Amino acid sequence: MKMTRKLAHPISILVVEEDDLSREILAAIIPKRFPHAVVSSAANCKAGLDLMKKRPPDIVITDIVMSEMDGTRKEVRNPSVQSDTKLIVITADSERQVRKDATLSSMRVDHYLFKPVSCPDLFAAIEQCISKVAGGTA
Repeated sequence: MKMTRKLAHPISILVVEEDDLSREILAAIIPKRFPHAVVSSAANCKAGLDLMKKRPPDIVITDIVMSEMDGTRKEVRNPSVQSDTKLIVITADSERQVRKDATLSSMRVDHYLFKPVSCPDLFAAIEQCISKVAGGTA
């Protein structure tokens, strides 16, 4: 995997996952591969949106199906949050189900990762998002 150029600030990553173990694993492994990343986490969508509004992250990694998601999916791309935040969506749905999901089609998702997520796939998605952040591309 190629390394991205250095950023003027540490990359910030927000993990939004209601499953405690999954959230803890993601929050633990990401800094091992990306030691200069500042990783925060939220146990549900509302807490994630609150964090996004206080400290907009460069990258959000979220499970798309959570119990407190009702009406908040579209808020992830709300301009008041941060329009250039990169979004990595983790889902147990099939690719066909994801394509049919109307609320997802209105969001600009940078990467879809299908469960079970492998570390190489996760790290590659993060690396590509970091490259976009460093290059200032959408």
